[in-house]
Amino acid sequence: MSNDRERDTGAADIFKIPHDTSNEQLIVAAAITSPKARQELASRIRPEHFQDHDHSLAWSSILRCLDQSHEPSVPALVKLSGGKLEKAYLDDIVRANPTAPGDMRFHIEALQWDTTRAKAVNGPISEMLRALQDPGTSPERVRALARQIPITLQGSSTRTHLRDGAALVAEHRGILRQRMNGIGLFPFGIEGLDTYPPNSLDDDGTDVSGQPLLVPGCEPGKITTMTAISGGGKSTITALIALKQARICATRGSGKILFGSWEMPPNDTLELMACISAGIQRKRVKTGQITEAEFQLICDRMDMIKEWVKFVDMPFHKERGVRHTHDEVLDVIHGYIADSGATLAIFDLWRRAFRRMKDESDEQEALYRQQAIAEETNCHCILVQQQRLKDIEVRSNPIPTREGIKGSSAWVDVSDTILGVYLPGLTKRVSRNVIQILVLKQRFGRWPLTIEFNWNGDIVEMSNPQLIWDAAIGDESKAQSSYSGKSPKKNLGSLVKSAASVQKDKKAKAA
Repeated sequence: MSNDRERDTGAADIFKIPHDTSNEQLIVAAAITSPKARQELASRIRPEHFQDHDHSLAWSSILRCLDQSHEPSVPALVKLSGGKLEKAYLDDIVRANPTAPGDMRFHIEALQWDTTRAKAVNGPISEMLRALQDPGTSPERVRALARQIPITLQGSSTRTHLRDGAALVAEHRGILRQRMNGIGLFPFGIEGLDTYPPNSLDDDGTDVSGQPLLVPGCEPGKITTMTAISGGGKSTITALIALKQARICATRGSGKILFGSWEMPPNDTLELMACISAGIQRKRVKTGQITEAEFQLICDRMDMIKEWVKFVDMPFHKERGVRHTHDEVLDVIHGYIADSGATLAIFDLWRRAFRRMKDESDEQEALYRQQAIAEETNCHCILVQQQRLKDIEVRSNPIPTREGIKGSSAWVDVSDTILGVYLPGLTKRVSRNVIQILVLKQRFGRWPLTIEFNWNGDIVEMSNPQLIWDAAIGDESKAQSSYSGKSPKKNLGSLVKSAASVQKDKKAKAA
């Protein structure tokens, strides 16, 4: 037994490969102090390249700063790390390396070679040594491991998708801490949709008022699908979200919104956002019935909006006879997101960019690539897609559904959140002063849900949100709501009770 322990200890000692800590410090300092070096470093280095835990965490924070268009200052890195990084240590390495070296390539290659050596030792070499120690290991297994060693030593530094466990845990600890500090919440900006409306009780009778409703919400790197029938309000609600997000960007002084307004022209969308911001009726603006003061107010709001919202025209289908491949279209979309530095990208309608899609498998492939683009750019993407009108016409209840989204089932698979927009007065002889937002899917939260609002469509005003648990299911018998003249609270029966009623029931059971 003692010989076995000695062999294990010896192998563990062999596996410990030294790395150049000073080189890691130099690279971190260069990214903090030099914008020119930072650009090259960010394109070639990942957190997994660093052997030192703090340096890996610092690099994750630097990349997050760049994704959010922030300067990676020492205080910003400490904050993004959830306080795990020490300001004094970062200050020390910056003072020790005040300027970036002239040849960053040498230092990048040295870091990558350290990574390659460590991967080889912790991967095929260590496994082969353990296999050699075990007499029961087959010769084929040992030979197979031996063949992997040269593969690992050749170019493994460019294969950075194999995550280091310790670095992954450290990174997510920071994310959890941010959520606890309220930093990791990503609202759309619509009251009653980001958090549960007042007097909302779940089906257990627990008061959830004010708690997050949409999870992950507008989180960077995720995808939201907005769907409705043509003319059903999806573009209007999307423009409202864009305006709310622009205000969030203006408040924090960073971030951009890329708006591919491909159903309504960009100037119409900009005008709509300005009207919403100014509280001026769209009908009067469209017919020119505004005063000189209102004209100036709308122009002022458009000037403010353009600082945070970048519009992109439909870049395809303008040359006769030219039909772009899916990859060409997605390369252009990826490029515009990168060029704008967007934290939110909206494409209304995304599907209009593609003309060569022959079947659902083509659309599925394009959607998965769009998902990868959102993750790579750390940009939240809102893709607007219509409901199949023929399905709506034959259904007794015309509310939007997941199954009714036009096209591939990949829309449901790819989307982290699916929101349906429903105007009951559009298809029924009921009040037009009601709008519903249906939560048809969310990755980490409860669905289906329906949030019903009082609605003034001419100034795009939503108020008095009320939770209706089961209207989003599509069962017309359950989709009763306030526009029918009945109270939503009564229509939900045992699912939703008043807080007083719940307390009374609990006391009765206790007795």
